[in-house]
Amino acid sequence: MINKQKGSSTALMLIIIVLLLVIIFGGIYLVTQKDSDSKMESETEEMIVEKEVMTDTSVNTTGTTGATTNTTTKVNTGSTNTTGTTNTNTTGTTNTTTAVSFDGNWTGAALPKELDGGCTGSTISVNINGTKITGTAKDPISGVTGVVTGSVSSAGKVSSVFTFGGGLTVNWSGTLSGNKGSGSWNASDGCKGGWSLNK
Repeated sequence: MINKQKGSSTALMLIIIVLLLVIIFGGIYLVTQKDSDSKMESETEEMIVEKEVMTDTSVNTTGTTGATTNTTTKVNTGSTNTTGTTNTNTTGTTNTTTAVSFDGNWTGAALPKELDGGCTGSTISVNINGTKITGTAKDPISGVTGVVTGSVSSAGKVSSVFTFGGGLTVNWSGTLSGNKGSGSWNASDGCKGGWSLNK
């Protein structure tokens, strides 16, 4: 009777131990499985995030290319404006040339360098129209009148010839500036001197 009860207690203890082991190992398995599932889910989420980042990078690269194209368009517009600058400079140069004019009536005198030796001077009356000089020169001593022809440049450089009777010619050279002018002359008879004109 006593041995039978002892054997039943032992069997019960073994069953309890087995159940405890099953519960323990089952719990360990569930925890391990849960950790494994969590790790897989975490890795899956990281892969998704990396994929999204790669996708965003591609989009940004495309945006950068678009910005480069816009910059090229601005450079082309700047080149077109250069033509306007060239036209403005040309107009300014033309106006400067047109502003110089010596048109009008001029009077003055030519005096010999040496009064002895038969050299005399003359009074001068000329008209300037554009670059053309025309007028007369009169010797106050002999009363002889000569014809004046010549030209003046836009810078005021004068080149003129006086022609008197008897084959006498006088070459003039000099410069006009504003309403005044002066220079030198040489006659075919050897006389020479200076001249001055006023407008």
